[in-house]
Amino acid sequence: RRPLCIRDRLEGVQKRAIKYCRGLNGSYEDKLKQVGLTTLMERRNRGDMLQTYKILNEIDDVDYRNWFSKVDELHQRTRQAVNISSDGMMSGNLNLKKSTARLDIRKNFFSNRVVDGWNRLPYSIKCVPNVLEFKVQYDNYTGWN
Repeated sequence: RRPLCIRDRLEGVQKRAIKYCRGLNGSYEDKLKQVGLTTLMERRNRGDMLQTYKILNEIDDVDYRNWFSKVDELHQRTRQAVNISSDGMMSGNLNLKKSTARLDIRKNFFSNRVVDGWNRLPYSIKCVPNVLEFKVQYDNYTGWN
């Protein structure tokens, strides 16, 4: 039997705490919704997406090029690099390129871990004007609220 990772241990603490709440019915996830909580993985993903937004929009004092490569900077005007909106306007899609990694430690590093989730977000969420609007749009998109 393999030892539990820290994430599993923390999730176990939350599961035990939810068990002691009276009047909750259903699965663990149903009970979390009833008390207004989410799983640790969902909170981590939300935090990752929020931090990615802040880095890419230079809200945090970090040069995004130290962390990410944007697809539209690598490919000039290809289908991968642009979106055509319903009104026919062309715009960059703000997608990121995942770097190659041999070792698990690099595969799970923040700048690699967030790429797939970020690239799945609709363009309309990625290009919102501020952090608060990003949180609202992200929460609506993922059903967090």
